[in-house]
Amino acid sequence: MALIVTLLAASLALCMPVLLAALGELVNERSGVLNVGLEGVMLFGAFGAAFTYQLWGNFALAFGFGLLAGLCAWAILGALYLWRQTEQIVTGLLFNLFAFGLTATLFTRFEGDVGQVRALPKVSFGPLTDIPILGPILFNQNIVVYAAIIIVVGVSLLLNRTWFGLRIKAAGEIPLVAYENGVPVMRLRWIALGIGCVLASLGGAALVLAESGIFLPGVTSGAGFIALAMVVLGRFSAYGILLASIFFGVAASLQFYSEQLPFASGGARYFWVAFPYIATLVALAVWRKARYPAAMGKEFKV
Repeated sequence: MALIVTLLAASLALCMPVLLAALGELVNERSGVLNVGLEGVMLFGAFGAAFTYQLWGNFALAFGFGLLAGLCAWAILGALYLWRQTEQIVTGLLFNLFAFGLTATLFTRFEGDVGQVRALPKVSFGPLTDIPILGPILFNQNIVVYAAIIIVVGVSLLLNRTWFGLRIKAAGEIPLVAYENGVPVMRLRWIALGIGCVLASLGGAALVLAESGIFLPGVTSGAGFIALAMVVLGRFSAYGILLASIFFGVAASLQFYSEQLPFASGGARYFWVAFPYIATLVALAVWRKARYPAAMGKEFKV
């Protein structure tokens, strides 16, 4: 039982970067923008956070500069997706390559200033941590976990309980009709893309500051693509994405405890490293198909 509790606690922490990026992509896709460049945005956020932490040793500044990197990515992607109306899938893939190349080059140039960082400490809740089972899982985490859960609630309320959420849904489903009824479709898509890039960059920053504790070229290792899958598995619901991300976190944590689990011991080490990606593909294959917004990824001009 102790091993299962430890595994679940690790799973909750491991899924947070993917969860943040997936929540951002949910906002994007509701507005009609498919941001395949999520991986690149996370890389920018991870590099900005690692570089800043090495310079000043301050977590708040590191997250702040990770967010700033996300805003830079927003400006680039917005200009391509929304201003130039480029094909979004191809543009997103090329942006990922650009982000990988740029961050790898900067890493080589500033290798002394980027690399290993100190991971965020866990938040202490005193006696709550000693509650059997739930205590170590829920009350022995770093602040990113609690912030991400608050963001889940905030995104759900934003999309389902506000005029903004209703309008971006209209922009993603019937943009021409929405525009003819006074909805500023392009402005809403810019705002939604900005929210998505900020959350994805914070996910990248959390990957370095709260999970791995190190920046290396390609440190995201496909987390942005997993986040795209989480939106589908979560059926375009913030709470559904939370559950799907926890599923991914459990699959990812098995690689660290494979030797201690009876069903996993003796298996190839690299299989368990690849297992979360395999599990995600299998889940996508067997899960009920989710309906994308009707106008997602389509060009809109007036």
